[in-house]
Amino acid sequence: MIRSTRFALPFVLTTLAACSANPASMSTLTEGDVRSIRAVDEAWVQLAMAGNFSALVERCYTPDAILLPPNEPAARGRTAIEASLRAWPMMTDAAIDAAEIVGRGDLAYSTGTWQGTMHIEGVAPIQDKGKFVVIWRKDAEGAWRMTRDCFSSDLPAPTK
Repeated sequence: MIRSTRFALPFVLTTLAACSANPASMSTLTEGDVRSIRAVDEAWVQLAMAGNFSALVERCYTPDAILLPPNEPAARGRTAIEASLRAWPMMTDAAIDAAEIVGRGDLAYSTGTWQGTMHIEGVAPIQDKGKFVVIWRKDAEGAWRMTRDCFSSDLPAPTK
Protein backbone atom coordinates (compact mmCIF):
# COMPACT_ATOMS: atom_id res chain seq x y z
CA MET A 1 0.00 0.00 0.00
CA ILE A 2 2.78 2.45 0.88
CA ARG A 3 4.63 1.64 -2.32
CA SER A 4 1.63 2.47 -4.56
CA THR A 5 1.15 5.78 -2.74
CA ARG A 6 4.77 6.68 -3.29
CA PHE A 7 4.34 6.20 -7.06
CA ALA A 8 0.91 7.86 -7.21
CA LEU A 9 1.84 10.99 -5.26
CA PRO A 10 4.16 12.52 -7.92
CA PHE A 11 1.54 11.82 -10.59
CA VAL A 12 -1.23 13.48 -8.54
CA LEU A 13 0.94 16.53 -7.76
CA THR A 14 1.94 16.94 -11.40
CA THR A 15 -1.68 16.66 -12.52
CA LEU A 16 -2.84 19.23 -9.95
CA ALA A 17 -0.11 21.66 -11.01
CA ALA A 18 -1.09 21.33 -14.66
CA CYS A 19 -4.78 21.84 -13.91
CA SER A 20 -4.14 24.96 -11.85
CA ALA A 21 -2.01 26.69 -14.50
CA ASN A 22 -3.32 30.06 -15.61
CA PRO A 23 -4.21 29.85 -19.36
CA ALA A 24 -2.99 33.42 -19.91
CA SER A 25 0.45 32.47 -18.64
CA MET A 26 0.57 29.61 -21.18
CA SER A 27 0.18 31.99 -24.12
CA THR A 28 2.99 32.04 -26.62
CA LEU A 29 1.31 34.54 -28.91
CA THR A 30 3.43 37.52 -29.77
CA GLU A 31 2.17 41.08 -29.43
CA GLY A 32 2.07 41.06 -33.23
CA ASP A 33 -0.24 38.02 -33.19
CA VAL A 34 -2.57 39.75 -30.72
CA ARG A 35 -2.57 42.95 -32.81
CA SER A 36 -3.32 40.90 -35.94
CA ILE A 37 -6.28 39.18 -34.28
CA ARG A 38 -7.63 42.53 -33.05
CA ALA A 39 -7.22 43.91 -36.59
CA VAL A 40 -9.37 41.08 -37.95
CA ASP A 41 -12.06 41.91 -35.37
CA GLU A 42 -11.93 45.55 -36.51
CA ALA A 43 -12.10 44.52 -40.18
CA TRP A 44 -15.14 42.33 -39.37
CA VAL A 45 -16.93 45.31 -37.82
CA GLN A 46 -16.08 47.74 -40.63
CA LEU A 47 -16.91 45.33 -43.45
CA ALA A 48 -20.16 44.19 -41.80
CA MET A 49 -21.36 47.77 -41.33
CA ALA A 50 -20.44 48.49 -44.98
CA GLY A 51 -22.38 45.41 -46.11
CA ASN A 52 -19.28 44.06 -47.87
CA PHE A 53 -19.79 40.44 -46.88
CA SER A 54 -17.67 38.94 -49.67
CA ALA A 55 -14.61 40.83 -48.45
CA LEU A 56 -15.52 40.15 -44.82
CA VAL A 57 -15.64 36.39 -45.31
CA GLU A 58 -12.41 36.33 -47.34
CA ARG A 59 -10.53 38.49 -44.82
CA CYS A 60 -11.89 37.08 -41.56
CA TYR A 61 -12.70 33.37 -41.99
CA THR A 62 -10.74 30.27 -42.95
CA PRO A 63 -12.13 28.35 -45.96
CA ASP A 64 -13.40 25.59 -43.61
CA ALA A 65 -14.74 27.96 -40.93
CA ILE A 66 -17.99 27.36 -39.09
CA LEU A 67 -20.21 30.23 -37.92
CA LEU A 68 -22.44 29.31 -34.97
CA PRO A 69 -24.98 32.17 -34.72
CA PRO A 70 -27.95 32.18 -32.38
CA ASN A 71 -31.39 31.15 -33.64
CA GLU A 72 -30.22 29.55 -36.89
CA PRO A 73 -28.26 26.51 -38.05
CA ALA A 74 -24.47 26.50 -38.25
CA ALA A 75 -23.02 27.95 -41.45
CA ARG A 76 -20.17 25.74 -42.71
CA GLY A 77 -17.62 27.23 -45.11
CA ARG A 78 -17.22 30.70 -46.55
CA THR A 79 -20.14 30.49 -48.98
CA ALA A 80 -22.61 29.52 -46.25
CA ILE A 81 -21.17 32.08 -43.83
CA GLU A 82 -21.57 34.84 -46.42
CA ALA A 83 -25.18 33.78 -47.06
CA SER A 84 -25.89 33.79 -43.32
CA LEU A 85 -24.38 37.26 -42.84
CA ARG A 86 -26.30 38.68 -45.82
CA ALA A 87 -29.58 37.57 -44.21
CA TRP A 88 -28.94 39.57 -41.03
CA PRO A 89 -30.40 43.04 -40.55
CA MET A 90 -28.26 46.06 -41.42
CA MET A 91 -25.96 46.92 -38.52
CA THR A 92 -24.52 50.20 -37.24
CA ASP A 93 -22.59 51.24 -34.14
CA ALA A 94 -21.01 47.79 -33.99
CA ALA A 95 -18.05 46.98 -31.77
CA ILE A 96 -16.12 43.89 -30.70
CA ASP A 97 -14.12 43.84 -27.47
CA ALA A 98 -11.88 40.80 -27.17
CA ALA A 99 -11.11 40.76 -23.44
CA GLU A 100 -9.00 37.59 -23.69
CA ILE A 101 -6.77 36.37 -26.51
CA VAL A 102 -4.76 33.24 -25.74
CA GLY A 103 -2.96 30.77 -27.96
CA ARG A 104 0.07 28.78 -29.01
CA GLY A 105 1.65 28.37 -32.39
CA ASP A 106 -0.97 28.63 -35.11
CA LEU A 107 -4.06 28.27 -32.87
CA ALA A 108 -5.66 30.78 -30.53
CA TYR A 109 -8.98 31.62 -28.97
CA SER A 110 -10.59 34.87 -27.98
CA THR A 111 -13.52 35.65 -25.73
CA GLY A 112 -15.24 38.94 -25.13
CA THR A 113 -18.29 41.04 -25.80
CA TRP A 114 -19.94 42.64 -28.80
CA GLN A 115 -22.59 45.28 -29.35
CA GLY A 116 -24.43 46.83 -32.25
CA THR A 117 -27.61 48.44 -33.48
CA MET A 118 -29.78 46.38 -35.82
CA HIS A 119 -32.02 48.10 -38.37
CA ILE A 120 -35.09 46.22 -39.56
CA GLU A 121 -37.47 47.96 -41.95
CA GLY A 122 -40.61 49.17 -40.17
CA VAL A 123 -39.14 48.62 -36.69
CA ALA A 124 -37.32 51.03 -34.39
CA PRO A 125 -33.54 50.38 -34.25
CA ILE A 126 -32.69 47.53 -31.88
CA GLN A 127 -29.69 47.82 -29.58
CA ASP A 128 -28.17 44.40 -28.98
CA LYS A 129 -25.16 43.15 -27.06
CA GLY A 130 -23.69 39.79 -26.17
CA LYS A 131 -20.64 37.58 -25.81
CA PHE A 132 -18.52 35.41 -28.08
CA VAL A 133 -15.91 32.69 -28.31
CA VAL A 134 -13.77 32.53 -31.45
CA ILE A 135 -11.15 29.94 -32.36
CA TRP A 136 -8.43 31.36 -34.60
CA ARG A 137 -5.99 29.68 -36.96
CA LYS A 138 -2.88 31.23 -38.48
CA ASP A 139 -2.47 30.29 -42.15
CA ALA A 140 0.72 29.53 -44.09
CA GLU A 141 1.11 33.23 -45.00
CA GLY A 142 0.90 34.23 -41.32
CA ALA A 143 -2.63 35.68 -41.43
CA TRP A 144 -4.96 34.97 -38.50
CA ARG A 145 -8.53 34.00 -39.45
CA MET A 146 -11.53 32.69 -37.58
CA THR A 147 -12.06 28.96 -37.91
CA ARG A 148 -14.96 28.77 -35.41
CA ASP A 149 -17.13 31.77 -34.49
CA CYS A 150 -19.82 31.38 -31.84
CA PHE A 151 -21.80 34.22 -30.27
CA SER A 152 -25.07 34.95 -28.53
CA SER A 153 -27.09 37.89 -27.26
CA ASP A 154 -27.30 38.93 -23.63
CA LEU A 155 -30.85 40.18 -24.20
CA PRO A 156 -33.88 37.99 -23.56
CA ALA A 157 -35.57 36.47 -26.61
CA PRO A 158 -38.69 38.34 -27.78
CA THR A 159 -41.91 36.86 -26.44
CA LYS A 160 -44.04 37.86 -29.43
